[in-house]
Amino acid sequence: MSKFILVKDKKFGKLKCDVWQSGEDFFMTREQIGKALGYKNPKKSISDIHNRHKERMDKFSTVRKTQTVDGRERETFLYSTRGVYEICRWSNQPKANDFYDFVYELLEGLRKGYLKVQAEKQNLAWQQTRQLGKLARREETDAIKKFIEYAKAQGSKNADRYYVHFSKLANKLAGIHGNMRDLISGKQLMYLSIAESSIVKTVTEGMKQNLDRHSIYKLCKSRLDILTDIAIIPESNCKMQITSEGS
Repeated sequence: MSKFILVKDKKFGKLKCDVWQSGEDFFMTREQIGKALGYKNPKKSISDIHNRHKERMDKFSTVRKTQTVDGRERETFLYSTRGVYEICRWSNQPKANDFYDFVYELLEGLRKGYLKVQAEKQNLAWQQTRQLGKLARREETDAIKKFIEYAKAQGSKNADRYYVHFSKLANKLAGIHGNMRDLISGKQLMYLSIAESSIVKTVTEGMKQNLDRHSIYKLCKSRLDILTDIAIIPESNCKMQITSEGS
């Protein structure tokens, strides 16, 4: 089964629209499309459009089964770029044209950015930078592993979360959102290596100085914040949320 990754969210009016990627295409859910178009019953209204043009719409849609909190299975309908355009085409809602323009700008921007990165990945320079990045990532992972044991010795009950926290700090500097490291530009790879090297240096020095775990994390964040402020951060097509440090 194809993997879907949340890569972007953007507001259409007051509604936040999520964009999912699978392979080289981008998708939006039936419910969000219906809400964006202003239907009172979003799912049913888009379902009606789909059923009226079923032969065509089936080609541009897919169904994913997800599990709710209470353990029940539910079906989530997603429409590809072409599918969203088709729905706008057949919708008589006043917002249809505006939503079409919004979606076109958003999804085409994502598609072109993805293709640009894919082309760059064929260059030897990108591949060499990526290889150096993997080495930096390995060093960072080793340093964080030692730091986690260091934090546990200081009484941390959620020390394993530092893997995620430090990764998000590095991703922020590189302008990376989500688990999309194979879809980033050469410039982003460079920023990422700088961030990971900074984390390794700060964590290693902090442990040698017997600093409190919170102080070490805050120092890492402070140094990367300074780098972020002075760097020209590349734009990313992905989504990220920076979380606070664990205990």
